[in-house]
Amino acid sequence: MESKDKKNQLKYLPLLQAKQNTMKQLTINIPDNLYASVVELFKHIPKVTIQEQPDIEIPEWQKKIVRERIKNAKPENFKSYSEVRKIMKKKHGI
Repeated sequence: MESKDKKNQLKYLPLLQAKQNTMKQLTINIPDNLYASVVELFKHIPKVTIQEQPDIEIPEWQKKIVRERIKNAKPENFKSYSEVRKIMKKKHGI
């Protein structure tokens, strides 16, 4: 005859197994001089995967366009967050 504790352990075993298989996602910013060391460290942790993101360079032509738009911006062209929220709700149901 199995003990009550043993029955309880078996009853919750699937829940414990499911909890052990859950994963969290972490995004970290690492200084260039530490990058290789940190990546190497994570590679030695079982079940950890590393997805490297390439550096994104903003082209100069795009920066120029944004600078022009900022320079030519007028206060009357801006809307407050509450105004934009009302427009989005009316137009898109958001």
